[in-house]
Amino acid sequence: MNSDRLRGFLQITRPLNVAISFVAIPTMAAIAAGRLTDWTEAIIAGMTGALATSGANAINDFFDVDIDRLNRPERPIPRGALTKRDAAMVWLVTTIVAILLNLLLSLPALLIVLGSLALMFVYSAALKRTALAGNLTVAVMVGMAFIYGATVAGDVVRGLVPAAFAFLLVLAREIIKDVEDIEGDRAHGAQTYPIIRGARPALAIASGVLASLILTTVVAHFSGLYSGWFIIAVSPVDALVAYTVFTVWNDHSPAAMRRHSNRLKLCMILGLAAIIAGSL
Repeated sequence: MNSDRLRGFLQITRPLNVAISFVAIPTMAAIAAGRLTDWTEAIIAGMTGALATSGANAINDFFDVDIDRLNRPERPIPRGALTKRDAAMVWLVTTIVAILLNLLLSLPALLIVLGSLALMFVYSAALKRTALAGNLTVAVMVGMAFIYGATVAGDVVRGLVPAAFAFLLVLAREIIKDVEDIEGDRAHGAQTYPIIRGARPALAIASGVLASLILTTVVAHFSGLYSGWFIIAVSPVDALVAYTVFTVWNDHSPAAMRRHSNRLKLCMILGLAAIIAGSL
């Protein structure tokens, strides 16, 4: 197996997204429990989330080959490092192992995983190219990761704020990514919101969602769920989100949209750190 093929197998899983899932789910379990004395179930849940994320990314590349040839020719399948069959095998193996691992956990946790795996497949196969439905699906799946972690710990309520934060941030980011991908999506008949209504209305929705995200962090602070460290740690995140709201209008080019998308991914990591700080 040559080095580019090996790199392709790693790249198709989106390692950063996988790492975020692996860290975020056990962290959410620890936050929900207040203090975990036994990390075994939390680590199993983190591994399940990482595998599910890997499979979701692989099956997404399986269905998106034609679009990626225009929008992301550097991806493993368009550049010839992997085949569609390889992507399907990655999805199948990671999905089976994720389910088997989750049999070690509770029934509610298993049901969440089974529902999420099914939703991920339907999203890639049919919903991704639809107006807003695909964006909402991705946001729900990411938010459910935090509900899943809290479920493993036995306190679902503690997962609601992180889930809301993740849902809003990912929803805005997915809409911005649709603006970035207009050219390739239109060429292959996708009916995303920016294609149907235009880039500016789509960015107006994304901006409104991001403004709601800032409001959510303020409400979370005054709810008393977190210590004073939360508002200190989340303030830079809110500043980056506000910066995106005001600058997303300046340039609609794919390069500019990708910068905004990457900034919001950083906000996800920093937001998780803020929740951890507020839970200490």
